[in-house]
Amino acid sequence: SGMRYLTMYGQDIYPVDNQHLFYTYQGITHDGHYYVSAVFPITHPDLPDDGFALIGDNYLEFTNNWEIYLLGTLRLLGEQPLESYFPSMLLLDELMASLKIDR
Repeated sequence: SGMRYLTMYGQDIYPVDNQHLFYTYQGITHDGHYYVSAVFPITHPDLPDDGFALIGDNYLEFTNNWEIYLLGTLRLLGEQPLESYFPSMLLLDELMASLKIDR
């Protein structure tokens, strides 16, 4: 059992884009003996390929509006059908559900 989510990370405030977004699954096997971690790059057509274009010439203005931007982006991505991502989140979920570990 585990959880999957979309995320990205960095050392500064930066727009969510297709270069940095990834699908990750973090879980543990039913017997509790193995930790399972998977990371896959993922894209969505509503995201920019390069988030730098959203920042423009004024990084301070972008950071001052960070919370509004982030909430809007989270809402946008959360409303998208799972199959609208590439690869499809449905397929990635199926891949993780099919994982079998034999000892």
